[in-house]
Amino acid sequence: MVAQRPSVRHFYRSMKDFQPLDKSCSSCAIVSSSGQLLGKGAGKEIDNASCVLRMNTAPVTGFEEDVGARTTLRILCFISVKALQKEGNGYLLGPSRPETVLFWGLNQEKHKSAKVIAEEVFQKYIDSVDFYSQTQEGELEAGRVFMNETGFQRADTNTWLSTGWFTIMLALDMCREIKIYGMVPEEYCKTHQKEPTKYHYYQKNQSPTECGYYASHEASRKGGHRFITEKAVFAKWAKKFNISLHHPEWDLDNVNLSKPIDTPFAHRQVVLQKERQRWKHTMNILFKVIAVIAALICSMCPRYLLISL
Repeated sequence: MVAQRPSVRHFYRSMKDFQPLDKSCSSCAIVSSSGQLLGKGAGKEIDNASCVLRMNTAPVTGFEEDVGARTTLRILCFISVKALQKEGNGYLLGPSRPETVLFWGLNQEKHKSAKVIAEEVFQKYIDSVDFYSQTQEGELEAGRVFMNETGFQRADTNTWLSTGWFTIMLALDMCREIKIYGMVPEEYCKTHQKEPTKYHYYQKNQSPTECGYYASHEASRKGGHRFITEKAVFAKWAKKFNISLHHPEWDLDNVNLSKPIDTPFAHRQVVLQKERQRWKHTMNILFKVIAVIAALICSMCPRYLLISL
């Protein structure tokens, strides 16, 4: 478990002069992209924070009453750079433009094309917004934190960390007080499986639903986001550090900081680990049996040679 707030700002480097991010806020509002925010009227409260953090390409225009109008930082994954390039004026100009854009995931070899697009966006809007890109060491640190919190390696379990994971890690380093809006707790979807809440508040179609999308990714073996598991970690961080969660409100009284994570993803990994251990034990016994049989055969070889002579 994270013993103290992580130090991650230095992993974000200016795309202009490679200087590390040097930003701090007395209070931060992290605005999720969830449909939970629709109709809640949290916009004014969000805008009252000293810093407002938004993720990927979640829009502001048309949703101000529920999600606020200000943007201090916008954190984007490598997948979102194409949408940012296409709708750059809408996101990076005008009253809701961010002061700073932070990219993560650009420095992997397989994401070279996303890095090229991000560079083009940076050059086009260099006079309007400050752009930063996370180093590869920053991604590795995020994976180490996931391992420390869950006991499972990100890569070995085909886990994709969410932009929310990187955003909250950054906020822990940057903000004295943190309020998160529109994020459901770990247990929420157990009792709201059929709730029609949209995964993203701005999606035109009703599908995918939030809980349906979470469940499919949590159970995926081929690779996926572990949203429910991340929220189990966030609950511990919220209890330990100065974090409150709203719309819906989180009850942190029963959060046990010393209890291992027990989500569908974590449970499956424990089962798989036991299966691998049993398989390894079985193979060890088999190899020992084969070795004994081979030794017996070899001990009888001279007799057969004498008989044949």
